[in-house]
Amino acid sequence: MPNFDLDSTYKIHNTIYLTGNYIQNRFDGLKVGRNVERAFEDADKRNFQLTNFFDLCFYQPYNFEQNFINELFAHRFPQNRYPLFFKFLKGEEIVVDGNTLDVFTTELNFTNLEKAVKLLMNRLCKFPAEFMHRQVDVSLVEDSVFISEFENFYEKHWCFDEYENASKRYKFSISFSFRISLKEPLKESQNLKRYEGIIKVFRSKSILQIVKDCMENPGRFTLSKDGYSIFLRSESYDEAKEFFCKRVFKGMEMRIGTFAKFMLQNFKDRELKKSLQVFKLLHYRNCNAYQVTSRDTVLLHLQFMQLLSDKDCIKSVVCYQEMFERIRNFLTKSLLNVDSILNNSEEMNNFKNECWQLQVNLKSCSKSASNICIVDLCRLTDVTCIRTNMKVLIELFEDLLAAFETLKNIFKQSPKDCLYAAASYYADVILMDPFSYINHENESVSIFARSLLNGFES
Repeated sequence: MPNFDLDSTYKIHNTIYLTGNYIQNRFDGLKVGRNVERAFEDADKRNFQLTNFFDLCFYQPYNFEQNFINELFAHRFPQNRYPLFFKFLKGEEIVVDGNTLDVFTTELNFTNLEKAVKLLMNRLCKFPAEFMHRQVDVSLVEDSVFISEFENFYEKHWCFDEYENASKRYKFSISFSFRISLKEPLKESQNLKRYEGIIKVFRSKSILQIVKDCMENPGRFTLSKDGYSIFLRSESYDEAKEFFCKRVFKGMEMRIGTFAKFMLQNFKDRELKKSLQVFKLLHYRNCNAYQVTSRDTVLLHLQFMQLLSDKDCIKSVVCYQEMFERIRNFLTKSLLNVDSILNNSEEMNNFKNECWQLQVNLKSCSKSASNICIVDLCRLTDVTCIRTNMKVLIELFEDLLAAFETLKNIFKQSPKDCLYAAASYYADVILMDPFSYINHENESVSIFARSLLNGFES
């Protein structure tokens, strides 16, 4: 595989089959003949409408953007390695040489090759208005156009009809230069604050701005292992910790179960792991971890959705605590009077109403909660079965109360950003033993650990 050449990525390489069919298509299918020069002469006399242009495109090989970024980061001072491209990013007009248009045609399609090429470039070709998601001004350098590699083309081809296949067939290249500049200048990169998190480069609409900032600030950025993102390098421990706290949860699905799993995997505190274990057991798609008496009975389906992204996360946590405590107290009280409830229709109706009301209140406890459902104790008739399920539910809500108390203690450190508090605690854990985290699967973790070991440059 050839080396990726950044200087050739914005050059134009196209192929055109200049045939009678091609010419007719440019004039809305009119019978204007095969000859490109005569077609334009007739169009000028009869006011034919030219409906199509041949769009010239910038050359973009496979995995263009990813290779582009990898090549950029392969050099310590990319602005020196690619001065022409750097001038373009800074808003200057540059001239791009070495563009080619390969043409396949026959002697039926032109009488004067030089005239045909001039018509093709000036009247049929249309330059792109956008490059890497940015609007650009592009124009042909007219005196740069010349013909090269003219040769006979002996093969029959689908693009030629029977008359053209019977005629002499040619292949040649048109070489040309063009001027290009940005319509609107890119921003100055004095403030790199926007790069404190994780910036996705691959297929980003801001890729040229990102490239400019990286070229103007060599050594300040780190490319991710997959080549899709960049990280701003920190210059002090406080800055490294701040960047880490903004990055560590980036891209994670912020459900309470995901958060708890992260805590359980990365924190060694026994009490914390013990209290959060309930969330690991109560996976939001399969909540049968607590054993119940009837097979495949969902004891509690509790999905917290984006609880951790709530603006007032602590308020939601307290709301759940209060609701869980009410359910636990209700179940504890009911467990003592199961026989009485089953044998008294009025008490049974009260029990059903209370169960239904608890479901409604629990579901409305937080906007981030959904799909909440407690096993329907009212449908059970066996007293032993009801007692067993009540005991399991009481145990479950005791565990949930303990878990939410732990969450409240974590989040109260930073009410404005509950995730930052957990990430800050995690950063302190890494600081104690950075060697254990330099190859961590979460790249934000490994980058933070490496920065702790490599030191900082102010």
